[in-house]
Amino acid sequence: MKTKDIGVRSLTLFAMLAAAACVCPEKKPMPAPEPVAAAEPVGVVEAPPAVLTSFFLGEEHFDFDKATLKQSGITLLRDNVQLMKDNPNSRVHIEGYTSKIGTVKYNQGLSERRANTVQEFLIGEGISADRITAVGYGEKWPARPEPNPRDKYSPAAKANMRVLIIVTVK
Repeated sequence: MKTKDIGVRSLTLFAMLAAAACVCPEKKPMPAPEPVAAAEPVGVVEAPPAVLTSFFLGEEHFDFDKATLKQSGITLLRDNVQLMKDNPNSRVHIEGYTSKIGTVKYNQGLSERRANTVQEFLIGEGISADRITAVGYGEKWPARPEPNPRDKYSPAAKANMRVLIIVTVK
C-alpha cells in the first residue's frame, strides 16, 4: 500500500469514530407558545384625495398690488367651475402667494385677500362655501428665489405672484 492511501483511510476511520463517539443532547419538545392578547383595532386609513386639477392665477390675472380679478382671471376660473360642479364631492383648496416686493405683513395680507377673492368668485358661481378653503402664505414658499426683491418685473417675482387652486376628490 502506498502511504497516501493509508493517510486517506486513517482520516476516514478517524472521522467515523469521532461521529460515533459524539454524544448529542436529548431532544426536548418545544414549549407551547404563550397566548398573545388581541391587538387593538386600528382605525381605517383613508386614501389621500386624488387631484382632479390644479392651476394657478398669475400676476397677470390680478390688478397690480390689488386683489381685483382681471377678465383673464375670471375666464380661467370659469373654465374650471364646471369640473367642480360635475364633482359635487370635490374640495377646492386655494393658496395665495406674493413676491418679496413690499413688507412681510403687507404681502401676507395681499395673499389672503387674493385667495379670498377667488373663494368668493367660486361661491358666486355656485360652488358651496363648505367645499372651499382659502389661505394666504405671503412670501413663504416662493416658486422661485428672488435675487433682487425690488425688481417687480423679474421672472422670479412674477412667478411668486400667484394663487394656486387645487381641486381634489376622495
